[in-house]
Amino acid sequence: MNSLSAIEIRSVTFGYDSGELLFDRYSDNFAIGKIHILTGENGSGKSTFLKLSNGLLQPREGTIALSGSPLPGLGTIGIANRISVSFQNPSHQLCMPTVEKELGLGLTLTHADTIEARIEKALAISGLDHLRSLPPYDLSFAKRKMVSLAITLASTAPIIAWDEPTAGLSQTELRLLPRILDTVREDNRTLLVVSHDIRWWLQYGDTITHFVRGKNPVRKGIT
Repeated sequence: MNSLSAIEIRSVTFGYDSGELLFDRYSDNFAIGKIHILTGENGSGKSTFLKLSNGLLQPREGTIALSGSPLPGLGTIGIANRISVSFQNPSHQLCMPTVEKELGLGLTLTHADTIEARIEKALAISGLDHLRSLPPYDLSFAKRKMVSLAITLASTAPIIAWDEPTAGLSQTELRLLPRILDTVREDNRTLLVVSHDIRWWLQYGDTITHFVRGKNPVRKGIT
C-alpha cells in the first residue's frame, strides 16, 4: 500500500444487493493534506464511498487503505484514529448531554492526548464556545451541523470527511468555514467533502471527483 496516500482505493467493487454495481474495480489515491471535493447526483455513490472509506461498508472485492494501512486489519479504534466523519444528518451521530461532551467522546474512546486543548480549539474555531454546556438537541439544525463538524476537528484523525457540510447552514456558520479550512490545511489534514454546493467549494478544493451512477468516479485537479 502507498504510505504517501491518505486514502488508497485498489480495484474496489461494490453494489447493494438490490441494484447495479456502484463501483467496478475502482482504483484511486487521495493525496495527504489536500481538500478533495466529491460531487454527483443523488444515488451516484458519494455517501457510499465515505461509508466504504470508514469501514461501515465492506467492498465485495478489492482493498481500501487509510494512511497506508488496509481497513480490514485496523479494527474500530484503528479506523477512528485515522478518519473522522461528519454525517449528512447530525442527529444520526449526536448522543451526549452537552456539546463539550460530544467533542470529547471520540477523543476518550481513541485514548487521545491533550483532550481538553483539542476540545477548546475546535469549539473556538467552530463558533461553539458559548454553547459548550448546552444539549446538542436543543440547538438549531445549523448549530448541530457545526457540532458534527467540530467533532471531526477535535479528533486526532489525519483524515476527516464531511457529508454535505454546507446544507442547512446560515450565513453565520458559512462565514466560519474559511477559517476552519485554514486550520485543516495548517494541520496538514486530508479533507473529503461530499457536496452539491460545488460553486462554493471550488474556491477551496484541490481536487474534484465526479460520481456517476453505474460508472467509476473520475477525479481531476482544480485550477
